[in-house]
Amino acid sequence: MISLLNQSRKALCIRSSLPRHRVHLNFQRCGLRTPVETLFDGGDCDSKSLLLAALIRSVDARMPLALVHCMHGDTPHMILAVGCERAKGEDAITVAGTELVLVESTSDWGVGHVGTLVDLTDSEAMAVR
Repeated sequence: MISLLNQSRKALCIRSSLPRHRVHLNFQRCGLRTPVETLFDGGDCDSKSLLLAALIRSVDARMPLALVHCMHGDTPHMILAVGCERAKGEDAITVAGTELVLVESTSDWGVGHVGTLVDLTDSEAMAVR
């Protein structure tokens, strides 16, 4: 189990090396890129969160994950929440009775830390199946 958690954390390390691009809305996908498109062309917060979820699931298909819709200042934002062991001081939420550590996919904040402008007050979390 610990080995899988370490592998999942390593998969999260690639997030800051991907270029950040605002994805323009279209009627087919509402601006969301597929994980493969994001890997090659970069993406915004929702596309990168989905890519990270896909990478983690490729290592551990049963790892609890959730996409968290929140606000970053005045802008809608998405963060990935991961069911890995929570270290002291890390930010987390509870989804369906499971504590999940928050992972910011668009900056170099460490796992479990989100920016000061992120507001989780009225956030909505959707478990990834």
